[in-house]
Amino acid sequence: VRQSWTTEITPDIGTNQMDEARLFVIVLDDALVPHDPRIAESAKEVGRAVVGRLTALDRAAVVFTSNATSAQGFTSDRQRLLAAIDTFTPRGQRRYAGDWMTLADTNGYTSSAKTLSNIADYLVNLPGPRKTVFYVSPGIPVNLKKLAPGTEEGQVMDEIHRVFAKAQRANVT
Repeated sequence: VRQSWTTEITPDIGTNQMDEARLFVIVLDDALVPHDPRIAESAKEVGRAVVGRLTALDRAAVVFTSNATSAQGFTSDRQRLLAAIDTFTPRGQRRYAGDWMTLADTNGYTSSAKTLSNIADYLVNLPGPRKTVFYVSPGIPVNLKKLAPGTEEGQVMDEIHRVFAKAQRANVT
């Protein structure tokens, strides 16, 4: 029988050897998640659920796509991870333009794509076969009519393709 305290208490020993641990990166997309208390709480719940399923050997990090001041590096300390998740504050402001939902500040799309790219770059150099990224976001919309090379939408889509290629090389789920 597994006791709940065995997963809630921070281990009092540590190691620099991470080859046995699974690595998780929880990406909370504060650049794109709309500024809505219900949606923000839902995003936090996803992050908390990931932390709730970690084992003592697992390491996780919390990353934000816009405001990096509250990010948490890899740790097995659940309290630090949960504290970082609780600081999540969405900054996305959505508006409608015809049949295409856009972000008032299109830099949010680029910020999210670049954050994912940087995470993939980092993970490719870490040992261990089991790495997972949880990307909590409404996603980067794609307007298929505007994907021509050289357009802003085309550049963001090119960046997303590079992110997936890097993630495959890093063995990231």
